[in-house]
Amino acid sequence: MREIRLTYFSKIARDFEFGELWKIFETARRKNERMELCGQLIMTQNHFIQAIEGNRTVVSRLYNRIVGDTRHESPVIVGCDEIEERAFAGRSMGFVSANALTAELTASLVGGPDLMPTFLKKETMDGLMVALAKNDAVMKVSEETLARAKETLSDDCFDVAM
Repeated sequence: MREIRLTYFSKIARDFEFGELWKIFETARRKNERMELCGQLIMTQNHFIQAIEGNRTVVSRLYNRIVGDTRHESPVIVGCDEIEERAFAGRSMGFVSANALTAELTASLVGGPDLMPTFLKKETMDGLMVALAKNDAVMKVSEETLARAKETLSDDCFDVAM
């Protein structure tokens, strides 16, 4: 059976506790490894944008759980395509934080200073996800942000305006 990449975005729930994000990632990374899934999640000020790669049935089951997760509001599938090879191989769950995205970087990747998933085409969103996964500086800042959140258990680590 061929593998797929499912890309979606959702609005971050108002009561989401950003300081708990590290727990979500620890759990997701462990489970994704066990289920042979990989992918990446971008967290903007108001949205999650995620690409998940793996077996069609396993990815579909995971997405159905995400739809029922109260931390996500109004999830929207942007694309679900069969893939020849994984773009996020080796990343059970990559993370990109809003604090790692400068207006200049965002403009170079999506054509404007703001990352608004509701206005992005599928091809642009896929290109964004892959480009960010290859950007070592962005990935390093994002992982450091996640580590600080774990150390301090604080929402203050994230540049978030709800």
